[in-house]
Amino acid sequence: AAERMRWQRPWKTVREGGFGDFRYYVGGYLNVADNCVDRHAEDPRRANQPAIVWEGEPGDTRRLTYAALRDEVCRCANALKALGVQRGDVVAIHLPNLPEAFVAIQACNRIGAIYTVLFSGFSPNAIRLRLQGSRAVVAVTADASYRRGRKVPLLANMREARAGVEGLRHTLVVNRTGDAPALQAHESDWRAALDSQPAESPCEQIDANDPAFLIFTSGTENRPKGVVHSAAGFLIGTWANVQWQVGPAPDDVYWCAADVGWLT
Repeated sequence: AAERMRWQRPWKTVREGGFGDFRYYVGGYLNVADNCVDRHAEDPRRANQPAIVWEGEPGDTRRLTYAALRDEVCRCANALKALGVQRGDVVAIHLPNLPEAFVAIQACNRIGAIYTVLFSGFSPNAIRLRLQGSRAVVAVTADASYRRGRKVPLLANMREARAGVEGLRHTLVVNRTGDAPALQAHESDWRAALDSQPAESPCEQIDANDPAFLIFTSGTENRPKGVVHSAAGFLIGTWANVQWQVGPAPDDVYWCAADVGWLT
């Protein structure tokens, strides 16, 4: 499976060590965004094919080709860097199932930032606990989302959650509903932030065992705990699961109703 990925530097050993102290693909470097986005956008046969076909609850639809997706990811990566996000920093992604969620995730992968996805249905307190636990420096949210015909106030929940959270410097806000909310200090409009940036951003070289994202336990019985996933391991495991269990053929459409999907 690893041989199907595009490596910036090939690995020397598949695994070293044992439980509690192991490393996979030792010596190897790759970038998740390069594999999920760039290698397809650079392929003339796929560049103008749809990478994301999206439909929202009210019936609105959007399509992004691989080439357009790459441009969006690059602009987002540059916007995050303009906000001071550096390699190893954590970005909290508090979005419903929007194309912007995938763009933000791959932008983090591109620059070596660590992302953590916060369920859009979380209460302000649940958001706050995860912002504190992850030490996120930037959050991405939307003004609201749609849930069974009503609007869920994501931005209001984020504003309440971030009060008193040290280290969270800025919030990027996606205008999901078209209501154009009045932004406060340390908030920026997603579209304006991306449109001000160039559509070129080099992929960082990422060690196979570097952290890629944090996923938190439910916190139903105790304070939620963050679990770290490495870049190469999760990417290759996901590819293997999709290819060997789902078995997609070229031009198949994969339906994803979860909060965030992976494209490999």
